[in-house]
Amino acid sequence: MKPNPSRTNNKRHIKAPHALDVKVYSMRFSSNRYRSLVFGVCAALLLSSAPASAQVPKKPITATQVKTKKSPVQPKKGAKKPAKRDSFVSRLLKKLPINPLQKVYGALRRWRTDEAEKHLKPLLASSPKNKRLRFLLGQVRYYQGKYKEAIKIFEEAGSPKDLKKNSTYISLKATYDVTKKFETVVSPHFRISFTPGKDRILIPYAVKALESAYKRLGKLYDYHSPTKIRVEILEDSMDLAKVSPLTPGDIMRTGTIALCKYNRIMITTPRVLVRGYQWIDTLVHEYTHLQINRVAKGIPIWLHEGLARYSEAFWRQERPKKLSPYSETLLARAIKKNKLITFQQMHPSMAKLPSSKDAALAYAQVFSLMTYFAKRKGQHAIAKVLNKIQDGEEIKQAFEQLLQKPFDTFYGEWKQHLHNSNLREFKGLMPTKKILKNQPNQAKQKKKKPKRNFWYRPSSPKALGKRFLRLGEMLRRRGRNHAALHEYKKAEKHWKNLHPQLQNKIAKTYFSLKKYKPALKHLRSSLVLYPHYFTTFYHLGRAYFGMKKYKEAESYFQMSNYINPFHPGIHRYLIAIYRLTKNEEARKREIAILQRLRQPQE
Repeated sequence: MKPNPSRTNNKRHIKAPHALDVKVYSMRFSSNRYRSLVFGVCAALLLSSAPASAQVPKKPITATQVKTKKSPVQPKKGAKKPAKRDSFVSRLLKKLPINPLQKVYGALRRWRTDEAEKHLKPLLASSPKNKRLRFLLGQVRYYQGKYKEAIKIFEEAGSPKDLKKNSTYISLKATYDVTKKFETVVSPHFRISFTPGKDRILIPYAVKALESAYKRLGKLYDYHSPTKIRVEILEDSMDLAKVSPLTPGDIMRTGTIALCKYNRIMITTPRVLVRGYQWIDTLVHEYTHLQINRVAKGIPIWLHEGLARYSEAFWRQERPKKLSPYSETLLARAIKKNKLITFQQMHPSMAKLPSSKDAALAYAQVFSLMTYFAKRKGQHAIAKVLNKIQDGEEIKQAFEQLLQKPFDTFYGEWKQHLHNSNLREFKGLMPTKKILKNQPNQAKQKKKKPKRNFWYRPSSPKALGKRFLRLGEMLRRRGRNHAALHEYKKAEKHWKNLHPQLQNKIAKTYFSLKKYKPALKHLRSSLVLYPHYFTTFYHLGRAYFGMKKYKEAESYFQMSNYINPFHPGIHRYLIAIYRLTKNEEARKREIAILQRLRQPQE
């Protein structure tokens, strides 16, 4: 019988292993050898973990021995229970080697670029032309803020076809296009980049707040960054859609104005908003996200946002700020109707929720939950929870170990606490929206007005208040201030004090009559309901300046700066205050700011 040539020449062609694989796994096993090795390790661990009594079988116990046998000693009350031994699988996994690439990926997920580069260097030394490793090096440079170098590494390592599918490269390229003309200012712990021109006036306020937050939040979360943290002040909120996974629809729907991603903080300048926004608190809010991500991995979005909202005011005070009346109203209604936003609905981002109202409710929920937890266990418990999660505990288990009760029980107690807190519900309260300048998409579409009879007159409180407000504004512009006040008071009967624009228009009319004390009453009542409304702070400063109470006026103008420092009136009044109080250094600083604001934007 002739031998089969197909069998004799049937050689197994084994593909040469990659250099990286040779470096990490120096031995290759066949399936039988690998199986025998695993069984051997398992048997050794089982024998080592089993007690001596289990290895040697004992003789059967007789009936007489059963009667005389002593019962086991019961542990005393209050004695510590013996620590649970790790499961067999966990002990086996700890003994298995860890792929060095996993260390690189783990460090990048936590935005610890120095650790990632440290683990990546030996791999690149053994395989310098490996495309996967070169892409990882480009990602490290991207997270370090070295955009030009990162683009060069990506383009040398991959073909144009590969780069079109690489999401990291696409984000890197968009980031470079947005920030290539930015200027950079360096503080002891931060690198702040911004558009040249008017945005430079933000830098002193930002540095002061961030350096204060670095100390206080570092103590709270038990972490201080060894490298300088990058902050980018964007000129347009739509730039967030270019440099992040968010879409323009997400930004417009939920009012997202800042983001922390790719190892940096991105925030929109208040210059592009009509009345500005709480940009410094927002800056510290995003910095808290960066802190949390570096302390522990795998933190869910509800815990991320809850801790960030809890910590955002720590740069100026040592306790969290209170819920705003609007947030309190949303929370009160949700508790009453049992329609809270679930943790699953919050995932993967608050910006993905259906509306800005849902996002505001979700923020109020997680802020209230974290405040309740901190009051029960103390602020130091926050760092303990994050450390336990980093050590491998699940989210609920980390809370349960500190609370000494199931997490669901704690969550139910929090809901009961909200029921018993008598949360106030302000009917007719209007949300203050962030209105962008020169945005045609935000223009209200003209609705078709229904055909009405000539004798039709509005009857709803909202329509009547709007009618009297418009009439009062027409009279005030013509200098008929007393008549304007009369119409504003009619509007106030229908709207009460639930509209900040109405109260500020009444105050402006009193300013024209040089009556400052009556204006304070309306402004203070509006500030209680709308604590972040820029115009109210500005007019309170004007009222106290007219009453020659310069310290109070200065404090309110500084609060206005924390919302919209691009309003030139703030700096004019501060110049006058510092001239009257003979503070020459502060006066020169405000003059320089005012001169920069008068220059055209580059």
